[in-house]
Amino acid sequence: MIKNIDLYVSTDGKATASVAGYNGNRIDVVYDDVHSTIDIGGTQYVKVMNGDIIRNEINNEPLYKINIFR
Repeated sequence: MIKNIDLYVSTDGKATASVAGYNGNRIDVVYDDVHSTIDIGGTQYVKVMNGDIIRNEINNEPLYKINIFR
């Protein structure tokens, strides 16, 4: 079951979101127009884009979808 992570970008082009993550890990998403990261239990994925799907590294299962609202 894929979870949506919704980011609402402020007028300065920044947004943050934090959700309960896979296997109890927290997911922290920081988005800005220059440098965007997602941190899942210590694993970083750089450059989060609208519509990105984050997958389980072990079995490639889709876990999270990034939604960026401006």
